[in-house]
Amino acid sequence: MDSSDSSSKPKPHRERFRAILSVNDTPHRVALAFAIGVFLAFFPVMGVHTIMALTVAWVGRLSAMVILAGTLVNNPWTIAPIYAGSFYFGLFLTGRPLPSFRIEWSKMSLTTFWGVLKPVFWPFCVGTIVAGTIAGVLAYWIVRPMVQAYQSSRSPGEPSSP
Repeated sequence: MDSSDSSSKPKPHRERFRAILSVNDTPHRVALAFAIGVFLAFFPVMGVHTIMALTVAWVGRLSAMVILAGTLVNNPWTIAPIYAGSFYFGLFLTGRPLPSFRIEWSKMSLTTFWGVLKPVFWPFCVGTIVAGTIAGVLAYWIVRPMVQAYQSSRSPGEPSSP
């Protein structure tokens, strides 16, 4: 296949991004939906991001597609750096040292599990919530002007979404 053929094909990530920019809503609401999704991507409880995003979209009457796109900031390639970075940030914010512990798996019970989890739980929650808030605010201020520019570049009669 000729290289010019592959360059003329639309890239899936570009098409998805264009779909976000072209949502038929105000730039504020599109950026807000994306920012909320980014915040939810940092939420400390794994496995509930999609449910939370869809619930917030429904309650806030925001675009579910845009909120879900924001949650994709947390994915298999970014989950470790996001959660590890947020944990260390939480340790810094709470003034706690990095805990050291030895896990004896043969003696693990619910009580001993909580004993292992307890020193990391609070810093992890604080770190993910604060980092998620910062990332969400930054996402809002990055996405809003992009949506404004995209919407103002379209002609008035052009359809708003692909």
